[in-house]
This record gives sequence, C-alpha cells and structure tokens, in this order.
Amino acid sequence: SFAPDSLVAAGQELAAPAVLVSSGSLLLGAARGEPRDDADRGAAGGGEVGAAGGGEIDVYRDTPLRYLGYTNELGEALGPLVPLPWFVASTYVVAIGYVLADTLDKGSRALSGEKYSSNVVSCALIESADAGIWQVAASVALPGFSIHQIVAATAEVERAFGVEPEGVAALLPSAIGLLVIPLIAKPLDELAEKLMDWTLRRAWSPFLESCS
Repeated sequence: SFAPDSLVAAGQELAAPAVLVSSGSLLLGAARGEPRDDADRGAAGGGEVGAAGGGEIDVYRDTPLRYLGYTNELGEALGPLVPLPWFVASTYVVAIGYVLADTLDKGSRALSGEKYSSNVVSCALIESADAGIWQVAASVALPGFSIHQIVAATAEVERAFGVEPEGVAALLPSAIGLLVIPLIAKPLDELAEKLMDWTLRRAWSPFLESCS
C-alpha cells in the first residue's frame, strides 16, 4: 500500500542536507582555480593549510588519522543495523576526540614558540579556535546531520511504498548512507570553510597580523 505521508516526510528529511551539500558543491566549484588568501582563511587554515606550514605533514589532516573525523558518519549510517543503544553515541565520542586532539595540536604548536615570535598566547588561541570550530562543523555536525537525514529519508521512502524492513530492504538505508559519505565530504568541508571565512575569521582577522 502507498503511504503519501511517508513520502512527504522523506522529502522533508532530505531538504536540509540537499541545501547544505548543493551549497557546498557550488562553493567548491567556484573555488577551483582561485588562489586562497591565508589572511582570510585564518591562522589554522581550516582543512587545507597545515598548522606547521611549508611542506611538513600535518598528522591530523594529511594522514589516515583524518578518517577518524568521519567515525560519526559511519555510526549514523550503520545505526539502524546495530541494535545497541550506545553505538551511535560512541562513534561521536571517537569523532569528537579526534577534533579535540587536532585542536590541542594546533594550539600547542603555536605555544611552542617555533611558529610565532610575539603575541604567542593570542595566536595559539586563534589557532585552536579556528581548528576546533572548523573540525566540529566539517567533520562532525554537518556530515553527521546529513547522513542521519539521508538514512531516515530512505527508510521513509520504503515505508511509503509498503516495503517491509527485511532482507535487502533492511540494509538499503545504511548502504545508501555509506555510499553518500565520500560524496558529501568535500562539499561540506568547503561549506564549513566558507562559513568560517564569512563570519568568525572576519572577526579575528585584525589580530592575525601579529601572527604572521
């Protein structure tokens, strides 16, 4: 039996992630080929400028440790298949732990005195705030919310067409959630980057001159 209310609910579930991902995709397309201004991007430089600068590898951004930031998306996708009440929450603990580690790393590098020669504490606070807020948005909040909504919308579509959540149908919402993760990662990274550039980085940009 067809349930139109469930189809409407699916559309409502998908509306917000569709806006977020499409906005990020448009921003990503516009940004290709355009040079970035480090002063506008902030001291930490979001997801693309390593805190150490130069050619040094940033272990939290340029190695497989970066994938820890996507743990909560895996949790949201696999949540319907794992009958443990703490499962999804535990994946958020891992992702937030990664965010905190990267935030502390950026601040400690600035405090070490190797990067800045004056206003070290202020620069370290800016580094930490930039890294932490960007990571919370790009690695946890935006993609986690999007995957949660996409998985819920897929389940609503199944209900709309009277499909029982058994066998392949039970796997479908999680499978779609997992497949979507690599598709939304870069657009949402770019969306978080631009939101930072347009708001907080403008607020603390006057202090960044002393951090050069």
